[in-house]
Amino acid sequence: MSPKFGLQEFDPNAPPPPVNKCDVSDFAKLRKYKTKREEWLDWYGFRKGEPNSIEGQIIQMTFEDMS
Repeated sequence: MSPKFGLQEFDPNAPPPPVNKCDVSDFAKLRKYKTKREEWLDWYGFRKGEPNSIEGQIIQMTFEDMS
């Protein structure tokens, strides 16, 4: 993206900024949200040994529906 149009470069692999560098009015709520977000993303993540992950269930439902 071009900075001449006021757009910022975005790197999806870059780590998120630390909480104290974010432009928010309540840092405690942001910390709580980030902790919960990590937990939610962990629920979604596909792990070979765990059949109950959300992603695994979606893949299984899709496969069964196709067959």
